[in-house]
Amino acid sequence: MMKRILLTCLLALTLCGGALAADNGATLSKEDGQAMAFIQALNTTNSYNAAKGTFSKTLADKVTPAVYAQMQKQLKTNFGTQKEMKLAVLEKFDQGDRLTYIAAYDTNKMARVIIVFGKNGVGGIQNFTIAPLQVAKAQPAK
Repeated sequence: MMKRILLTCLLALTLCGGALAADNGATLSKEDGQAMAFIQALNTTNSYNAAKGTFSKTLADKVTPAVYAQMQKQLKTNFGTQKEMKLAVLEKFDQGDRLTYIAAYDTNKMARVIIVFGKNGVGGIQNFTIAPLQVAKAQPAK
């Protein structure tokens, strides 16, 4: 009898864990898709409407076509052309999620791209930051 109870509890925990993982996976997939669409648009000319489609209403009001064009210009000037971008960290908070990507550029520069979403990715991108990533150079052994 004790084995049945233990087996039933173990099965229930396994099913609950699987359901939570599936929910998080679906949310990550949605958010990653929006983030990649935004970054792809940011690296493409005449792409304001594509980028705006990934924004929350509040962010869309702040990032006008002129602001967007200036961001694209600064990105190109400061970093060059993006070669690749990889998801490095997913952070889940009560109020939303934060995805951090590492981007590499043709100028051998790297950037940390942080994209913030509302809870479960609802409402689109709430905010974002693109900042230079400084990689420490190895010190020679003494």
